Amino acid sequence: VDLSTSIENEWLCMQLVRAFGLRAPNCQMLRFQDQRAFVVERFDRQLVKGARWWERLPQEDFCQALGVSSNQKYESNGGPGMVDGFRFLRASLQAEQDGRDFLKAQILYWMLAAPDGHAKNFSVFIKPGGFSLTPFYDVISAHPFLGHGRNQVPTQQLTMAMSLRGKNKHYRWAEMQPRHWVSTLQSCGMQNEWQAVCHDMLARVDSAISSVEKKIPADFPEAVRDLIFAGLQSAGKKLS
Repeated sequence: VDLSTSIENEWLCMQLVRAFGLRAPNCQMLRFQDQRAFVVERFDRQLVKGARWWERLPQEDFCQALGVSSNQKYESNGGPGMVDGFRFLRASLQAEQDGRDFLKAQILYWMLAAPDGHAKNFSVFIKPGGFSLTPFYDVISAHPFLGHGRNQVPTQQLTMAMSLRGKNKHYRWAEMQPRHWVSTLQSCGMQNEWQAVCHDMLARVDSAISSVEKKIPADFPEAVRDLIFAGLQSAGKKLS
């Protein structure tokens, strides 16, 4: 897979995460002489009020919080899956909001064909009395890589980090169907959220693309933009 445009890909995905109403860190594409960089504002640091130093905000990713080795960050390797995430977030200080946002993120990651949403890429802030979900991060779409050409991944071979459930676990992106979402959510008592949340996400597709398109710089690679936007729209239609 050609990752030469991964910086632009991740920047665009993070803009879309925010355009869909989810929290994501501020980020920029910058150039330092001949080196391109993706610069992300850390959300686990804050300037101490009235002081000149920064303090660390305690946080743990899902692997740490659930006591799972980072070597098992993918569900297929024995790590936490979507159902584990929903059940864990029931204990959040803002359980209803965090559970809904986690569902929105999972739907958006599927529409973006973002395969790296493993347990190390979801985190919680540790607060007095409990925890709550952090902003979302590390999102890259596979839409620009899908195909049968050189350095491409056949659509039927793309797998997601977390499965959907039916009679079996479904990891292959192309095989995931609305009924698998419903079945998965039934496993953790979230089935009543599906219709409203899915409808909300699908209703935002065109406006999200429109708002993000206005932020894209003139030298942005057109293929990355067009393939991600088209893939997002196409995937959304499969859920409708």
